[in-house]
Amino acid sequence: MADDITFWADGGGNAIAAQKPLHGCKKVAQFLLAIRRSELMPTIIPQVEKINRQTGIINFVDKKPQSVFSFEIIDERVKSIFAVVNPDKLRLINSKVFSK
Repeated sequence: MADDITFWADGGGNAIAAQKPLHGCKKVAQFLLAIRRSELMPTIIPQVEKINRQTGIINFVDKKPQSVFSFEIIDERVKSIFAVVNPDKLRLINSKVFSK
């Protein structure tokens, strides 16, 4: 990660998400580790996909998209992470992605 990384989340008011962008490697790493370690986190199946012409990850729970993470990479370092957990937006993901 870049030292000045920014993490953006879109819950759309319909899902739990960071309310404000998080800035800095330490804050972003701590936040992501806390999510991963949470007992509330369901078992996910990640799938690497191209999202907005960049490498991204679609996380599935019970074959339904739970979240989408896309990354801005500059000079081989992650400069920004964009997380979408808004269920209204996740419905737009074609379910055929999972069956590839």
